[in-house]
Amino acid sequence: MSLVRQSFHEECEDALNKQINLELYASYVYLSMVSPASCTMHPSACVSLQAYYFDRSDVALPGLYKYFKKASDEEREHAMKFLTYQNKRGGDVVLTDIQAPSRRNWNSAKDAMMEALQLEKRVNQVLINCSLSELEYDGWLQLRLWHAFNDDPVPVFTERGNVTVSSVRSGASVVGQNGLLPAQINALKNLAEHDGKYRLKALARISSGSEIVFLTSVPACYLLGSDLEDVITIWLDATAEPIAVSISSSGPCTLDNPFTNMWTTNVVVKYPDGGPIPDTATYIQKLEREREARERGETKDNRSFLAKYWMYIVPFLIFLLLSSAPNPEAGGSAQRQ
Repeated sequence: MSLVRQSFHEECEDALNKQINLELYASYVYLSMVSPASCTMHPSACVSLQAYYFDRSDVALPGLYKYFKKASDEEREHAMKFLTYQNKRGGDVVLTDIQAPSRRNWNSAKDAMMEALQLEKRVNQVLINCSLSELEYDGWLQLRLWHAFNDDPVPVFTERGNVTVSSVRSGASVVGQNGLLPAQINALKNLAEHDGKYRLKALARISSGSEIVFLTSVPACYLLGSDLEDVITIWLDATAEPIAVSISSSGPCTLDNPFTNMWTTNVVVKYPDGGPIPDTATYIQKLEREREARERGETKDNRSFLAKYWMYIVPFLIFLLLSSAPNPEAGGSAQRQ
């Protein structure tokens, strides 16, 4: 049994098979929407009629024909992609009988579109159920490592070794690396003397078959001070795909020759951190205690006089200003007398 198959959970395999069969069923339903309402001919002859039903002159709905024909082709293409992925993961493809559409007659374009909407919702929901986190069911990944000892802008990489993480959940790993040659140790010392960095390239390959390259570096003097002891950290996202690979070394920073030419590498797998959760319950209790204290009159209002009564003072001042203003009508009547 291959390593891929060993890391493939049965529930993921079953979910993929359900998705494959539903995609094929959706393709069949969409194909019926571009077909005549009924067909008693041989199935192969019916298919030849299906592709041109909405394109007939007496139906005159070529747009619907193109739409549903394209939808049928897309669903079948999706099923083929899932079939390919199932094989890559070492799973068994289980195909079931494709049921006939729930209805044979599409009275109007509206009926066909409503049925298509409900079908798309069903396909999407099953797809969501299928997209289970790789972290939940475990997986594996491999790293191929290259390193560079030159200080030029363009690194010259040579092979260092490989790392196999057999379980991303537990972080169990096996490291196989080549020891440094005398010329490489001298190049590492030369880097350290010029405050240069040791550069590492990692090609990550995960259980789904995808590959991605990461670049990282560490001061060369720290590797000399730790006698070639380093830590390679693999950062994963919520779907167990690597998003970063970093190298670090505890040092100290020295220019002395290491005691050994063999690497001592620790591999650490890091998962997403949800971050701190706000203590909402405690905050609500605090607000309740403050409200009860105000109702009992236990809390003192330390605001200034103006801060507490400004809403009464401002209207009063406006009233005084308006009442003290001269009355032009009164002055005019006095002149007429």
